[in-house]
This record gives sequence, structure tokens and C-alpha cells, in this order.
Amino acid sequence: MRRFVIVLLAAAVALIAVQATRAYLSGHRDFERVPMKFEAPLPIEGHLTLKLKTKSGLGIAASFVPPKNGVAVIMGHGTDTNRTQLWADAATLTRAGIGIVALDWPGHGESEGEIHLGTAEREAFTACVDFLAGREDVTRIGAYGFSQGGGLLTAFVADEPRVTSLLAVNAWADSIEQQRYEYRRWGPIRQLPALAAIRTHVENGNLRSIEAAPRLKGRKTLFLASAEDEVVPMQMSQELAAAAGGRGRVIEGAHHTDFREHLPEWPKLLVEFFASSE
Repeated sequence: MRRFVIVLLAAAVALIAVQATRAYLSGHRDFERVPMKFEAPLPIEGHLTLKLKTKSGLGIAASFVPPKNGVAVIMGHGTDTNRTQLWADAATLTRAGIGIVALDWPGHGESEGEIHLGTAEREAFTACVDFLAGREDVTRIGAYGFSQGGGLLTAFVADEPRVTSLLAVNAWADSIEQQRYEYRRWGPIRQLPALAAIRTHVENGNLRSIEAAPRLKGRKTLFLASAEDEVVPMQMSQELAAAAGGRGRVIEGAHHTDFREHLPEWPKLLVEFFASSE
């Protein structure tokens, strides 16, 4: 009996060690570069490819479609992908005459740099704003971000008065708390090693868009949350909406990436949000 207990305890310790090690390695992999060649999933009239330069000299790959009504939207994708993640939305906006700049975040797609959720990403966003602000055919700039793109844009738009509207879908309010939620299975056994790894990559250890959100008050904001989101807790979008003094909405039945399927009016909502200044 005693031998059986010892074997059982050893097996439990081994299992815990395996889970902790996997979580630690996974935490590091979350910040590995994601190089991807850009291939447009479907043609968009007027589409041009850009190579913008940040203040620090990084090359940022982006797609641009000039506006027909003076409105242009900066589009920020989520993790482990590139700007094609939001391509269907880009097509919806451009068909309505709204211009877009869809960027590959640093370390993603065809953009240079590493993934640190800090200065490089902020400068990439600013390069997009500078590009649009310098065009005579752009009179109003908005921003639309999904998941990590929503968390980043919330933090960056808050400090950029040239951007007058923000639509964020399944955005995180705190990058570390989002990871704690994502690694919640097995509790601290997976969470602690994963967060230890992640903190070594995130600039200053964390990015809390919830702290920036109050600086969005007075601007047009909408935060959408999927009720069954397995990656970003629904409450984060609600907290961001409250802090920004903006609107929030929960999409019932939706998971992290299938929100469009549970929101039949999505194309109309997307276009009308940016087409109207009110």
C-alpha cells in the first residue's frame, strides 16, 4: 500500500511538472514572430500595399484603400495571424466608401520587429495615423481592432486625438490577466509558469488598456464581447466600455472568433459605426 501511494504521488508530481513546463514553453511561444506572406483572400477595388516606417525605423506592412467619403479606418488584427484576419471586414467597409489601413503588427505577417505589446506596436499605429492624416482625401480617422488588436488600439487611441472613434471586439483590458484567463485550466500549476514567461516578453511586464480607457471619454466608442469567449473574458469588454464612457454589447452564443455568425446585422453595424460621426 505504501509503495502504491509513493508511486501515485510520484506520478502526480510528474504530471504537474509536465503541465507547468508545457505552460512555460507555451508562454514563450506566444511571443515568437509570426512571419506570413500577404495574399489577399479576395480582391478589393483600389487596394494598395504599403511599407510604412516607424519612428524607430521598423518597416510595417499594410494594405490601404483610399476613402470615397473622407472616412478611413485603421484595422488591427489579433495574435498569430496578419491583416488578412479582418479582410472580410475591410471589404465591407470599402464597399461603403470607407477607406482602410490594415496593418501587420510588428513581428507579424510581413512587418519587421518583435512582439512586445509596447513601443513598437504604438509606433506602428502612429505611422498609420500619420499616413492618413497627411492625405487630403481623409477628413476623419477611426480604428477597429479584434482581440489583441482591440486591446492595443484601446491603449493607443486613448493618446491619439486625431482618431475620433474606436470599435473593439473581444478586446482585453489587461494583457497579463487575459493570459491568466487563457491558461486557467489546472489553475496556478499552468498559470504561474506561463505568466512568468510572458512577463519577460511584454514591455514593462504588462499593458493595461483599462488604465488608458478613461482618456477615450468624449469620443465615439463601442466594445463588443462574445458571451462564450474562451480566450478573453467577456467582462473585460464591459469594463473597457464603462471606463471609456462608451457603449458595450454582449453577443449571445458567440465564441472568440465566430462573433459575426451570431450578429447578423454585423456588416450594417460596422459600416454605420464609422460612417456616422455621432
